[in-house]
Amino acid sequence: MKQNKTQEMASAQAYRERGIAYQAKGKYDKALAAFAKAIRLNPKDALAYVLRSAIYRETGEFDKSYADFMEACRLDPKVSAWLDARRKAYLENSTPDKVIADYTEAMRVNPNDPEGHLIRGTAYQKKGDLDKAIADFTEAIRLDPTYVEAYRCRADVYETQDDFVAAISDYTEIIGLEPKDPDVYLVRGVACASIGEPDTAIDDYTVAIRLDPKNPMGYVFRGDAYEAIDEKAKADDDFAQAKKLGYKGP
Repeated sequence: MKQNKTQEMASAQAYRERGIAYQAKGKYDKALAAFAKAIRLNPKDALAYVLRSAIYRETGEFDKSYADFMEACRLDPKVSAWLDARRKAYLENSTPDKVIADYTEAMRVNPNDPEGHLIRGTAYQKKGDLDKAIADFTEAIRLDPTYVEAYRCRADVYETQDDFVAAISDYTEIIGLEPKDPDVYLVRGVACASIGEPDTAIDDYTVAIRLDPKNPMGYVFRGDAYEAIDEKAKADDDFAQAKKLGYKGP
């Protein structure tokens, strides 16, 4: 029985490799057939789902692509991180108009995909169409209120528009979801300082320093905030600590 299982796994891998070869040659029908056989032999082969998902996206079958993507992530959570890196590479190497066109079509088939809205929103942001970017990020959050990256992206746009109050609200949502992320306290502190609330900023920087005491920027930002309220001795202490940690700025 164990030998049969080993043979099935080996056969599944062989079909997957065959599918990769067909995919590289643009023979998508044969590649899909090979990946289907690989999945039948080994239903837990997350990579086969990822590869088949990519072909479905290329051929415009976005609903099938999404289904395979979700199954791959269910089988192996690492897939999500890998695809996130791939998504970033796609965004960096594609024009905003292409990304917008691709994901507008994808969401015609699957309008309830929060990641699709995030990606298209990022393209709108890159293009400078900030209102549409905010609309997409907002829709991503509506579909998934725990989507931290959507809050981050929307806050970034709000800051670009000098709407620091709205940005602070989004950073607060992120802190509720990820209270041990020091970077969020730093950026919220900067936003608070930008609207003339140095005391609140100091509170955030202090939390950031407690969570990540080796990051010099926490001390730099807090030192700036202390200077803003004429606490020169405390500011000097923070700037000195930042330099001890390697900060090379003024």
